[in-house]
Amino acid sequence: MICGPGAKMYQNDISRKLLEVLRDRGSDIPYYVGSGELSARLDVPREELKTYARQLTSQGYVEMVEGFEPLFIVKLTEKGFKSLE
Repeated sequence: MICGPGAKMYQNDISRKLLEVLRDRGSDIPYYVGSGELSARLDVPREELKTYARQLTSQGYVEMVEGFEPLFIVKLTEKGFKSLE
């Protein structure tokens, strides 16, 4: 993760992009997207994405299921979807 000035903006940008990918991949019924796809689309390592996914989970924007390190899947919640409107 990035530290220092601009770190918060970078973190917010990655979190927002993660939510946008989930929104764009879903339809009327959101489904889980794997960490490999998220990593490829956002050009961010899985380990780093996992930190953002955990934060978004604790805030209620996504649901996350963790597998063997560093694998995980996430899907957008209603709160997450509404945050992008």
